[in-house]
Amino acid sequence: MLPQGDNAIFKESSFFTRHSSLPSPADVLAAAQEQDPERSQYRWRPPPVTFKTFGLLVKYGTAITNAEGQCLWAVRRLLKESIPVPEVYGWQREGDMMFIYMELMHGVTLEERYPTLSPAEKFAIAHQLKGVTAALRCLRQDPADPFVGHIGRQPLQDVLFETDPNAGPFPSITALLDYFADFATPPAVKGTIPLASYRYELPDDGPITFTHGDLHRRNIMVTAPGDGDIRLVAIVDWHQSGWLPPFWEWCKAYWCIPMQGDDWTEYLPIFLEPFEAFPYWSYFGLCIGM
Repeated sequence: MLPQGDNAIFKESSFFTRHSSLPSPADVLAAAQEQDPERSQYRWRPPPVTFKTFGLLVKYGTAITNAEGQCLWAVRRLLKESIPVPEVYGWQREGDMMFIYMELMHGVTLEERYPTLSPAEKFAIAHQLKGVTAALRCLRQDPADPFVGHIGRQPLQDVLFETDPNAGPFPSITALLDYFADFATPPAVKGTIPLASYRYELPDDGPITFTHGDLHRRNIMVTAPGDGDIRLVAIVDWHQSGWLPPFWEWCKAYWCIPMQGDDWTEYLPIFLEPFEAFPYWSYFGLCIGM
């Protein structure tokens, strides 16, 4: 069962074998002001705060929820051998802000290293990512109680729906896609052609699968230059994750790739199944304004 509530501290985690307590929210806010005075003023989703001497990273803000912490907790326990993720040490709420305490991972983002990688190195990382996505697809819901939503049946946190705090949970893929199309369509043209027909290009069938939801290269951490052969270090930033249609991972990952001059599109099919109806999905994304 997932840890519940707005306050959960995991005393059995490795952090507490080295330290007696986590920094308080006040400590985190003070460190944020010191590390990034300008951006720390953004209460919604400010940059994470690092405590390098503790090996600690803290995500916080009014848009942060315990669902990301629950996801890290579950993935590490269920899929630790297949998917490297930060160990989560706990979370707590202070006023309207949630603070999630997790392991500070050592490495660099794939986005940072990508321009200098050889084709063989890009293939190596894509092949390692294939193991990640295959492991995620092994997770199963209770077939008697399916839903589309965040891991603990909370509303989706996908940036597509960030202006709607009540985006789900949905009882089925059909319900999600109907909502997606309706949410994306301007009121003045709802029910018109071709917008309405585009909805029916998105398939209602297929299993509800656990999805990271933002496999952008900045969320894929790899070894730093000089640390031997390139390898996957961690998949981070799980706040958009959840139970979603099987094609959602491809759509979100492909959406993040620049339209020209980027060969990551050649490697994406190694670890994700291409989705032929992506142009229809992306049309609704464009209508939303992504």
